[in-house]
Amino acid sequence: MPMESKEAEWDDETHEGGPEQTQRRTTFGRMSGIREVDPEAEQRRMFGRIEDLPEEEQRRMFGRVNINETKEAEPEDDHVEAVIDPLEQKRRQEQEEAIEAKERGNTLYKAKKFDEAIAAYDEAIALDPTNMTFLSNKAAVYLTSKQYDECITTCNEAVEVGKKNRAPFEDRSKALFRCAKAYQKKGDLANAIKMCKDAQLEFYDAATQRFMKAMELEKLQIENAYENEERAEEAKQRGNTHFRAKEWQQATEAYQNAMKRAPKNAAIRYNLCAALCKIKDIKGAMREIEVALDLDPNYVKAWARKADINILMNEKHRAMECYRKGLNIDPSNTECREGLQRVESQVLASPNVTEKERKEKTAKAMADPEIQAILKDPNMRAILRNLTVNPGAAHAAMMQPSIKIKIEKLMAAGVLHNGK
Repeated sequence: MPMESKEAEWDDETHEGGPEQTQRRTTFGRMSGIREVDPEAEQRRMFGRIEDLPEEEQRRMFGRVNINETKEAEPEDDHVEAVIDPLEQKRRQEQEEAIEAKERGNTLYKAKKFDEAIAAYDEAIALDPTNMTFLSNKAAVYLTSKQYDECITTCNEAVEVGKKNRAPFEDRSKALFRCAKAYQKKGDLANAIKMCKDAQLEFYDAATQRFMKAMELEKLQIENAYENEERAEEAKQRGNTHFRAKEWQQATEAYQNAMKRAPKNAAIRYNLCAALCKIKDIKGAMREIEVALDLDPNYVKAWARKADINILMNEKHRAMECYRKGLNIDPSNTECREGLQRVESQVLASPNVTEKERKEKTAKAMADPEIQAILKDPNMRAILRNLTVNPGAAHAAMMQPSIKIKIEKLMAAGVLHNGK
């Protein structure tokens, strides 16, 4: 039987067999006119079926697990949605609804349906109380509808909400500027100017600055026009008439009117102080008499009036000092001389007081800087120690005018008691 050629066993389709032919194909390829070798078939010839190799070997040799292993493609989702907390989702929804309510309010405002606009803004505020814009828009409705007090209150609320929730400085400035406009409409230029200054501290705006300067000029013009010595005197005389008729409230109002027209008139301040004493406004009376003395330090009647007020405030040591200052200016002044004698006799008489009242009076006196200064004086401390062991030394001490005044002050204040 004739032997078959070795070359006949080579399968041209599978590239199996024929090592020489294969080598020729691999080496020369198309240049030799022989069909090009399939690399994967060459791998199978050399190593067998790749998928039959262990996975570790496949990874080492080819960088993949198994050529037949097909991994199912994972669907790509370009819109992966993060899981949102239910509370956060609800908050976002409420914010969206609040914006819709605000837009509805804006439309109603433009249509001049102010009540409906306010209701819409209130709805927005209820849904999202952290947004100051809703309050600011509501304030705008109040301003347009001439509800100035409501506008001022709402503007202040808007600014507070804005500060708590870190709203833009410009938004807070706008709310304060709107508040300034409301004050200006009310005729309160002082507060309007103050609101403008506050607005500029939040966010500087040229329009706000111009508005503030215009109001400052207007305020100055009004003050200059209002101040009138002749009309001040007329108001003062009306006050005197009411005072003599014991119409204390009407007298107070007339003197206040006179004071506004002549703020630097010490005599009007004195009369206003007397009227305030009659209606038991002791602090107000002290304020006015101190202004009168600042305007005219040599006003003896004012020193006597201040001493009288100090007595009402149970500060006899201060009253004695005021009487003495009046006498230094006019030694012949009867009111100051008799007032000082009266207080000195009250101090020396040492009226009966309860232990509790004495302690309260002493504690109040010890808080007085003037009394503290006397007690810290080394000479006075030595004299007071001597009086403790030798009460008879008081007479000698009182012979010295400066020491006498200090001892009387201590006695009047309740720090030093007669006979102790």
